[in-house]
Amino acid sequence: MKKYMYQPHKRHESYLESVQILKSKGYPVTTEVPVHGGLEELRKRMVALGFQINTLTIDVADYQDYVKRAEYLSRYPRYYPDRLLEKSIEHYVGWPK
Repeated sequence: MKKYMYQPHKRHESYLESVQILKSKGYPVTTEVPVHGGLEELRKRMVALGFQINTLTIDVADYQDYVKRAEYLSRYPRYYPDRLLEKSIEHYVGWPK
């Protein structure tokens, strides 16, 4: 049986390498929050547009248990290596409790 690889047809540059590739091709790339005033200003604009913003509290021990059970590093070592914390939190938050 062939070993599973996440999106094998895709290139595996790091996040920063990908940013540089896009910039070298002339794409306007920003890695900062694109709103003057930071995250609070962004939150205010989103609420004004009708978005509901919720504060989430993460149970650190439960999250760590989730990451351990998901086996990201052993099963998916090339899955967003530069963004694994962000991606795993997205998955954790979306995981049915």
